[in-house]
Amino acid sequence: MKPVQWVFLLLMGSICIDSPAQLVIDGADGSDGALEPTADITIDLDDAATNAWNATNTSPGRGTYDAAKWAVVFRYDSVMIPEEVTVSFSNHASRAPVVWLVSGDVVIDGVVDLNAFPVTLANPNPQTFGEPGPGGFRGGYMNHHTFEPGPGFGPGGGALAGNASYGTEGIGNTATYGNTQIVPLIGGSGAGAHFIAGSGPYIGEGGGGAILIAARGTITVNGQILARGRLNLKASSGGAVRLVADEVNGAGLLDASGGNGGGMGRIRVEANVIEGTLQSQPGASVSEPDDPPLIWPQAGSPTLRIVSIAGIDAPPDPRANMDLPGADVQIGEDSPVDIVIESRGLAVDAVVTVRLVSRRGQAIIAEAAFDSGTMTQATWIANVSFPSGYTAIQVKAVTP
Repeated sequence: MKPVQWVFLLLMGSICIDSPAQLVIDGADGSDGALEPTADITIDLDDAATNAWNATNTSPGRGTYDAAKWAVVFRYDSVMIPEEVTVSFSNHASRAPVVWLVSGDVVIDGVVDLNAFPVTLANPNPQTFGEPGPGGFRGGYMNHHTFEPGPGFGPGGGALAGNASYGTEGIGNTATYGNTQIVPLIGGSGAGAHFIAGSGPYIGEGGGGAILIAARGTITVNGQILARGRLNLKASSGGAVRLVADEVNGAGLLDASGGNGGGMGRIRVEANVIEGTLQSQPGASVSEPDDPPLIWPQAGSPTLRIVSIAGIDAPPDPRANMDLPGADVQIGEDSPVDIVIESRGLAVDAVVTVRLVSRRGQAIIAEAAFDSGTMTQATWIANVSFPSGYTAIQVKAVTP
């Protein structure tokens, strides 16, 4: 049976709001030059220099990775992607999302591709985790030669042999997350892996990626911006696309759909003048931009971070490598240990949980207990037993 396709006509006619003709976009200084490919290109996000996103650009054309913002930021003068040209990405080691801050106009007549990467079981280098688009989360583990699957990664990661969620629920999964503003910028979650005797192993697909394009001039999309999830028996969720400009127009497609069974991602368009017939999968949240537009979470917005595990400090920029030597934290305890979590700007009656994902078996979810502090800054502790091998930890909060 064919999957159901939900297509929304985002914009018909025009919306005009009396406002200044050009937005003030912080950091849009043009220091990465113009992006004007004449043939298909893949931007290697690992080439970005590590620095504050608005610091002096030390790698013009290659972008800047800001660990505190968890984003690879490009400060282009202009963007022009012609028809039949695709701009795609290879992931940064942190799998951070992509931010384009543009001092002039953006024209996308071709394709900007942040889709989850297709999985492969082909020898000699079979994948063991489904790789997401930049800003998304990996799919569940499945080795080509063994039958020990694992769950998907991310806030809406699929259970073992389960679909992922994001803006909407994946089938059998209620763990939606994020907000319509897409602040902070975050992509889709991975599906759980599955094995069926006589059919073979199914690696969990990674989630769709995430991109923010904020321009002082006009954003025109007659081509496609894609941040789709994928289906490999079980489906990952779509990612996120956010456009911010004085004017957005065009007759193209913004697509952050999930695989069949996976949750939809999120799409946001903020502009003072909106014209054309852009299509959106799923339907977009539409508004005029703030003055100046909000690029990063406001100061005082709720945050969570893992401070330590079993008394060992967590690194400031963890990578959660699951198949490489060099873990973020190494522990040798078989008994339960404390995960210490710091919150800022979070109500002390919130529900804080940790999700532990290993190579195999179901995810472990544990609630953290409030320890001390106030809404300004507080400490929470979760006492958990880790399975053997590598485990990735993600923490989230839900307020009453």
